[in-house]
Amino acid sequence: MHPLWEPGWEERLSAAILAKGYGSVLELLKVNPAITYADLTGVIGIPFAEVQLQYLANEEAVREGCLFWVARDIFARKVVEHFPEGWRIGDAYESPRLSCLGDWGSTVLWATDEPSVRQAVMGITRSISHDPPPPGWMPAGPDDPLIVKRMAEFWPSTVS
Repeated sequence: MHPLWEPGWEERLSAAILAKGYGSVLELLKVNPAITYADLTGVIGIPFAEVQLQYLANEEAVREGCLFWVARDIFARKVVEHFPEGWRIGDAYESPRLSCLGDWGSTVLWATDEPSVRQAVMGITRSISHDPPPPGWMPAGPDDPLIVKRMAEFWPSTVS
């Protein structure tokens, strides 16, 4: 077993986040918007797998009732990860766009098996695929107007 995945990793990662002065995983994300999960390693100061931080964020979002915010946060970070020079359009960028959207959708869906969230993820993905952001667009974070507008069109009102 890789040392990152030894039993108690959740507690170790949470403790490292608290030791850096953040009250929670969500606070860490809010204070450090629109940087990749990989870049958060430098902020936290210990090695971890990106999926571990994503898991803890989803878990906390469900517990705190803020999955909509976390879904937007994940989207902003995935765009920055997949398009460090800004959003791209054209056939040459189809694979990175699909990878970005798929990566985002699957990360959001770890948090819940709610059918309305699955439908929302599919609707948001289709919307962005058919009417993409402008070339060069780079989200400032989860409250970026484009992200909020697109996600609000599809996100279920029953899931906060």
